[in-house]
Amino acid sequence: MARQRFDAVVVGTGLVGGWTALRLTQAGMHVLVLEAGPALAARPEPLPDHAQNRQPIQSRHGDWGRHPHWYVDDVSHPYRSESTPPFLWIRGRQPGGRSLMWGGTALRFSDCEFSDPERDGVGFAWPLTHADLSSHYGVVERTLGVCGSAAGLLQLPDGAFVGPSHQTDAERRLIQMSSERALGLRVLPARGIPADAASAVPARSSMARLIPAALATGRLTMKTGAIVARIVADDIPQGVRGVEYVDRDSGASDLALGARVFLCASTIESVRILLNSRSPVFPDGLGNSAGLLGSNLTEHWAIRCSGRLPDGWPRTGHAEPPGGAAGVCIPRFVNLGDHWCDFHRGYGVIGYAGRRLGTDPSEPLTWAFTAIMEVAYQAGNRISLADGLVDDWGIGTVAIALSRGENDRRMVAHAQTSLEKLASALDLPIEHWSRSQPGQFVHELGGAHMGRSPATSVLDTENRCWDAPNVWVLDGACFPTAGWQNPTLTMLALAERALSRVVRSE
Repeated sequence: MARQRFDAVVVGTGLVGGWTALRLTQAGMHVLVLEAGPALAARPEPLPDHAQNRQPIQSRHGDWGRHPHWYVDDVSHPYRSESTPPFLWIRGRQPGGRSLMWGGTALRFSDCEFSDPERDGVGFAWPLTHADLSSHYGVVERTLGVCGSAAGLLQLPDGAFVGPSHQTDAERRLIQMSSERALGLRVLPARGIPADAASAVPARSSMARLIPAALATGRLTMKTGAIVARIVADDIPQGVRGVEYVDRDSGASDLALGARVFLCASTIESVRILLNSRSPVFPDGLGNSAGLLGSNLTEHWAIRCSGRLPDGWPRTGHAEPPGGAAGVCIPRFVNLGDHWCDFHRGYGVIGYAGRRLGTDPSEPLTWAFTAIMEVAYQAGNRISLADGLVDDWGIGTVAIALSRGENDRRMVAHAQTSLEKLASALDLPIEHWSRSQPGQFVHELGGAHMGRSPATSVLDTENRCWDAPNVWVLDGACFPTAGWQNPTLTMLALAERALSRVVRSE
């Protein structure tokens, strides 16, 4: 029997993979989605000693304790870190991917971020502006239900909000105090997606919002336990034939044929697949003709201060845990206008006041501010194949090098001082400080960045691989820079922009 050839093969079932599957099936295409993990219901809970023996890296993520089964087994999924401190690759292999862990913050990039490389000469330039993405941002915001309030700021463009976000009385007081005390920065209501009541599948995830809608079209085939090894790239210049994958349970290899391939597997995983897609035509991997594949890895560094809410502050308001549409946001305020620093790029702050991190009503009400900082471009920060190292399915894995340089150290020192001044001005005593380790914030980006020329980028201005006319990379690997904003909304807007053009070409 002849093997079915799909109109498109999508790798990954996270938010970007789910969005891709939905857009293509709604356009009438027959789509195969490959998910490396098993079905959620078939995945057993880890043993009590699992963190110590099998998940020493994954257990470093803040949400691991509640849902350890959403994270991979580190022993079966090895990689090599080539920097100090080591890079923590936080991974989720199951339907929904890491969208199950997503906090729901949804902030647009501004032209400040898109133009940063051309202004400071550091790293690779973006091939677009906010105007190129604005309508696509709007489609995503309306579909996912992003809440927020318009502020008219250049450095944080307003979105197509479906309603206001949710503040406690303490957060409303915090916003008012920041205005009255002329702190020199704007404290805004949060922008993001509200959390629903606890359920087996979080409402913010692709498994709640996107994959079911794509399945309902009758044109989506979803295969779990399909670990993608490589893209089969032996028909260039006509395009790749499809995707080779390994069955999670049997270890047998198979080929998924597709007229188009969309990589949505997450930043490092998508780069790993491209690096492993070697052939006589592409001996160094598909997308690596200019020697740039795997380079330009970046992420966000986070520094956080927190404490208990002091006496005298309001103790009523929205009970939703912080994140998404719950809390406050302080847009970037450095390296803008007349405020220039001794480092490149900028940072912003997200926070909350008068909320509990858990559901126990006996827990104290707390406050926190988290500065989110872009890790600046360094030539040595990259993803490469780790010689001789394979996972449990015999697929070559990666070495990750991501060091923080002098620019990063200056930015974090400035951010810490800013947070100290902010907390003091708002009469919030700091009780705890924390800093994220490389990878721990789970905002890794780059490695297959988009650009205007095949000599200076891996992807074109529509996220298509310069080396292969029918391969698109739609996840965070396509980012030339990290900005400071949570990247998920921009990933989805870039995907919507690329997919709208694919659909129109049909």
